[in-house]
Amino acid sequence: MAGMRRRNLATVDLDTGEIMEGVFANSKTKFSPYREGYLMTALYGSKFLARDKSITGVAQRVLRELESQLEYENWIRLALVDIAKDLQLDRSQVSKAVKLLVKKGLVLRGKKVGHFYTYRLNPEFCWRGDSRHQVATINEIPNSEYTDFRRACLAEAAAEERAKKGLGTVDGRKKVVDFKEEQKRRRKIHELAEELLSSKIPPDLIEDFIKKNKH
Repeated sequence: MAGMRRRNLATVDLDTGEIMEGVFANSKTKFSPYREGYLMTALYGSKFLARDKSITGVAQRVLRELESQLEYENWIRLALVDIAKDLQLDRSQVSKAVKLLVKKGLVLRGKKVGHFYTYRLNPEFCWRGDSRHQVATINEIPNSEYTDFRRACLAEAAAEERAKKGLGTVDGRKKVVDFKEEQKRRRKIHELAEELLSSKIPPDLIEDFIKKNKH
């Protein structure tokens, strides 16, 4: 405000009497219960894991180990021999598990560097990093990689779009619904997703459907 006198502030140390120019602010550090970091996992990712009968035992353990060692933006820099040692497994068991996870689409295999391939956990399954970069990373996945998990993701998204008109949305926004209504909505979406998966419709057609119907 014009004409307002500038204030001359200082901080006094009550123990020593020392006067210090300026005012010192003490800001508390935010506390996080996840001291070693955390990652976000998609609900349909957990559902996919629970219902895929081929991802059991060793493959489940290897996947959890990869999640626990995940680096920023889902990169994996962990040798198979180290995973085998930490989990007390044979290297061949770990190798077989990783191949299965790649085949299913939960782990993405990248370029070969030297004698080894680079790996990354699928950002549609889980994510560690800035959420603003997640969508861009998902879009980098080649369209040709229509794995079981990719098909499940597309079917879930398409089912969501098909269910929107009659289940739980008004003007593109979710209604406030009670628990039983939400259960009914989720069950219907699951049924539609299962219908799409069992129909053997090509994944690219499902993807086109989502784009055309998305608000």
